[in-house]
Amino acid sequence: MKMVSMRTLQATQTADFVRLFEYVQVVGNELGKKKAWKLLEQSVTQRRIKWYQSSELSNIDGTLVETAYELFFLHYLRIPADKVPIVKKTDSKIVIKSYNFCPTLEACKILGLDTRFVCKNAYERPTQAFFSQIDPKLRFERNYECIRPHSEYCEEIIILDE
Repeated sequence: MKMVSMRTLQATQTADFVRLFEYVQVVGNELGKKKAWKLLEQSVTQRRIKWYQSSELSNIDGTLVETAYELFFLHYLRIPADKVPIVKKTDSKIVIKSYNFCPTLEACKILGLDTRFVCKNAYERPTQAFFSQIDPKLRFERNYECIRPHSEYCEEIIILDE
């Protein structure tokens, strides 16, 4: 079996996201921009919930916010921990700086789309839905003042509401 380089895999992922976002834009011309991105958001939500419900990763040690971080970033997205370091941590809150390769970021740069719009309208609610599967008190936030390419990293926050 032939080994695929990381660079080739990333190029393929980027091309897939470019095609997906181009399709969303075409659908947006027919149905309206908000409706098109909402349809993508719904699809991503379904995929994330399905993954969580079929995963057998239930015995992760740590606080609830640490479990949510590990399940989503390390297992679901398969990002190495050094690319999404926790920079602040309490029992009820984790702040993460994401430096990982991101096909959404790359596709947005190629197509001239604003990552603040795409991430908020296609990926924020699906991430919240994923965390709500773990515990309804978990809340996901993204700091849109600190998101690539407008910053050197994306700041993401997991909070356990009381």
